[in-house]
Amino acid sequence: MKKNILRFPILLEVSLRQKNTFWSDVFKNLAYGKAPYGSYVTASSFIVSKNKGHEFTYFLGEQKKPADDIGADLIDILTKKMNFMSITDRLVKLEKFRKIKDKLKNKLWKSNWCDIRRKKSKDQLIEMYVLTLKDKNKISFSNVKTLLSAIIIGLIFKQIDSDNIQMKEGKIVDISNIKVKNKAWTMTRGNQKSKETKSQIAAAASASRNRKSLHQLWLKHTQ
Repeated sequence: MKKNILRFPILLEVSLRQKNTFWSDVFKNLAYGKAPYGSYVTASSFIVSKNKGHEFTYFLGEQKKPADDIGADLIDILTKKMNFMSITDRLVKLEKFRKIKDKLKNKLWKSNWCDIRRKKSKDQLIEMYVLTLKDKNKISFSNVKTLLSAIIIGLIFKQIDSDNIQMKEGKIVDISNIKVKNKAWTMTRGNQKSKETKSQIAAAASASRNRKSLHQLWLKHTQ
């Protein structure tokens, strides 16, 4: 039976310095040349991973670094490159993610239209608003498409601005100059129309034509 051979004594010291038993066991195994799943220890004393997108190399042999620094290096590499972590680490990570998510959700919940900067977020809000109008008023698919284009162009040419868009709980609940009646819609000019340049007209046409996700989204909700 093959006996365990201590290859990296410094890693035993690293193991003893760990407060988390998970990492203590990881470094104890590494001291004997046993690497975590997805990586391996070479004859030349490197821990290596060649998994696509998770590649790394780290020297485990004799070096001048303190044990604490070696431990910190390896924990950082294994966590970031291989998503290798203890249950405690995962819970901490999930809690941080939850707090960030809640913060963003609360920010959106209280936002007005003028507070939203990202174009993608604005596009999603407009799409969901138009879908709501479609379901509520049974607007035809073709009318829904032209309504969405009209809103986009209206925003570009300032016929619709933040004063016209009412938001509540992170959603658009009303665009004051959009009126829906008898399964059809009309749009009144909310503000004085700005002078349209050729480049603006081209941009508006492009915005209307190139909404790739739009067709899929409408199709999904009109089946």
